Amino acid sequence: MNDVWNGVLILMRTASFIAAFPPWAGRSLPQTVKVGLAIALTVFWTLQPGEGPLPAAPEMLAGIAIVCVREVMLGVVMAQVIGLVLIPPRIAGSYVAQEMGLTFAALTSPMDQHPSDPIAQIFDAIALCLFFVLDAHHFVFRILDVSWRTTPVGSGWPTPMWARCAMASAGAVEVGLMIAASVAVLLLIVTVWMALATRMAPQMHLFAWGSAIRIIVGLGALIAYLPDLLLACARSLLSRQAEFLVR
Repeated sequence: MNDVWNGVLILMRTASFIAAFPPWAGRSLPQTVKVGLAIALTVFWTLQPGEGPLPAAPEMLAGIAIVCVREVMLGVVMAQVIGLVLIPPRIAGSYVAQEMGLTFAALTSPMDQHPSDPIAQIFDAIALCLFFVLDAHHFVFRILDVSWRTTPVGSGWPTPMWARCAMASAGAVEVGLMIAASVAVLLLIVTVWMALATRMAPQMHLFAWGSAIRIIVGLGALIAYLPDLLLACARSLLSRQAEFLVR
């Protein structure tokens, strides 16, 4: 009976993790693939020998529901926190698109159902490609595997999880701005130049030619700094992985 209860709890955490992890969330991945992956991982981890005794199922129905909800919440929180490794490139793309004046073109993000802009979509695609090229998906499964030993199923809520969430969320914005720094500085110079030109020649209509210049300069900067942007995204992904492994 304890073996069955242990498998149910593992399935709860694994299924909620897969359902909430950004690359697999939404409708981009078929539901049958998610269910098959969750069941396959659950069978694999259930058959692994544990270090301690298996958890016993509570006698009351309310206790069973509380333990199941706790495992689901833990899987969702882990998925969202680890998914922050993909957020800095999106922040960089959104900031560059805002400086270029492309925020009016709201499209659907390829990784979730939230509105996005064209440049952020390009950075999302780059981050997703680097996610698999750098074997970050193996890192995700490694973190999930380590969670069975650090926080066994049926145990209490880990206290350091909240500090990890706060530090990971605060660092994502800073890293994203650092990725977009080279392009953002150039666009800032163009904006200052246009403001000075409008001040010196008020008859020039800024809205008539300013947007075109910002878009042309922004696209040229993205092409010129593409190797540096790819390297910055890769460093961001690897540094975020090292941060989770060290702490």
